[in-house]
Amino acid sequence: MGFFFVATFAHNHALNRSSGFSPFQVVYGLLPRGPLDLTTLPDHTRLHGVAADFVDNIHQVHVQVITNLQSSSSKYKAASDSHRRRVLFEVGDQVWAFLTKDRMPAHAYNKLKAKKIGPLTVLERINDNVYRLQLPAHITTSDVFNVLLVIHFLLLIRQVDQTKILFYYLVENMFLRFAKKIQFYCIREKL
Repeated sequence: MGFFFVATFAHNHALNRSSGFSPFQVVYGLLPRGPLDLTTLPDHTRLHGVAADFVDNIHQVHVQVITNLQSSSSKYKAASDSHRRRVLFEVGDQVWAFLTKDRMPAHAYNKLKAKKIGPLTVLERINDNVYRLQLPAHITTSDVFNVLLVIHFLLLIRQVDQTKILFYYLVENMFLRFAKKIQFYCIREKL
């Protein structure tokens, strides 16, 4: 407990990466180099001038902090948007939905159950990130899914050497973080 003031001084003296100023400088308008800088000798010559200068200095610091925070947040937004997945589904599209443990009631979901259900029909597009899906009757969870938990369901049937092959292409599977990997399942039936 004896060195708490040292930790407090170090925290208040450290420059913030986003704002470019220390917390002490944002509040009080000066950056102390040591504890003795906080004790100033009284200047009785022009009190009103010191107060006016102090107010102007604090205002300039606050304006600079606001511009620094706005530019920093725009950089963070640009970095975040570079990883954003923009996928739009239309009403009536067939999709796969990923079920996570937190979407199910307690003890109703375990690691051996299916992670994906589908094909499901998109009933409503609430916005670009949220969709309402038509779930089977045995699933007792919310029917609203984020776009990260929904992927396209494309069905292609091809005739190859008198063997009917049914391909399920799982496209744009960002949930599993394999953007270019295409998973497929083959069901072969002989004619």
